[in-house]
Amino acid sequence: MSTLQKKIGLIAGAPPSETILPEYVYFKNPDGKYLKHLPNNIGWYGLKWEPTKPDLNTRFKIVQIPDHPGKFYVTGPAEDYYTTVYNHKNSGSTKLYDTDQSKLPSNAPSPYPDALWRIVSLGGDDIYLIRNATYDRPTVFLSNNDNQRYKLWDHNNDSWLDVVRTTTYANDSNKIKVERAALKTEVYDVKYNVDDADLVELQPTIAIEKVLENNTGSEGSQSVAYTYTKSDEGNWNNVAGLELGQSFEFDAKVPFVAKGKLEISFTESYQHEWGGSTIKSTSVTTTTNITVPAHTKVKLTVLIYKTQLNIPFTYTERVTLYDGSVITTKNKEGIYYNVQFIKDHAITDIIGK
Repeated sequence: MSTLQKKIGLIAGAPPSETILPEYVYFKNPDGKYLKHLPNNIGWYGLKWEPTKPDLNTRFKIVQIPDHPGKFYVTGPAEDYYTTVYNHKNSGSTKLYDTDQSKLPSNAPSPYPDALWRIVSLGGDDIYLIRNATYDRPTVFLSNNDNQRYKLWDHNNDSWLDVVRTTTYANDSNKIKVERAALKTEVYDVKYNVDDADLVELQPTIAIEKVLENNTGSEGSQSVAYTYTKSDEGNWNNVAGLELGQSFEFDAKVPFVAKGKLEISFTESYQHEWGGSTIKSTSVTTTTNITVPAHTKVKLTVLIYKTQLNIPFTYTERVTLYDGSVITTKNKEGIYYNVQFIKDHAITDIIGK
């Protein structure tokens, strides 16, 4: 048990809200097709939605950009080839923007705008994959179905290149599901950093307000029922945000505020679900007995007091990929978040006789 020192505030923080992708992912469309990395005969690399099983050619690496939160590169099996948006063809006066994979130019700025992506989360593991506007090109959304095939040079029959078209708007044809490209993900050796924890006293909420009236000539007692939610456990996430495309369980102790003390205690270790934003809670119904004087009207207010917990932790992550290789990363940083019930308190005010 550790005692927090001056780690209590009046303004609530927030759990991780940024949505991020795991380091290795598959992109899947609503028809069950996977985005696939396809080389052509002259060493260029294209992309295509294909009805295939996940393999190394459907696995993409997400390369986060330092100092640019939420922005990343997407590379394929050849990690020096980046998923990039180019204007390959025009339709009349309309420019068409297509996506393939290419090396960055030797004089490319950092970060390189044509290969810089971000996501918009649509709920669950569904996203839009977006390339922001550049100085000469609009914001575009990767299509989940529009495969195209171009001959780069008319005189070269080996120069056919598969590309996926983008659009300048978003609808169901741009909705893409993310799957973590892993056979198994394990999290273990969770260590909480209590010294850097924050406890935040939240403003009390009202469970019930009710007027009680005693019209008799003697003091009377009335029983009033009310309901509140009580959290069983919060959520564990990568400190960078909510990782999509994965669902697995792990073992860890659950931190909680010891009743009546500014201290953090821990349960015994047991199994939990990793990630997400849901706090597991139960509904509690209880009663309070209120004494009302004779010929008196009182107002009953029951207040619920809760405390928010933000507790950093480190953990080891072991990812088994589909090719059998294992990637182990130690001392990854996470954050545990919960809103814990502390107490309920009944207040009565005489409002009439």
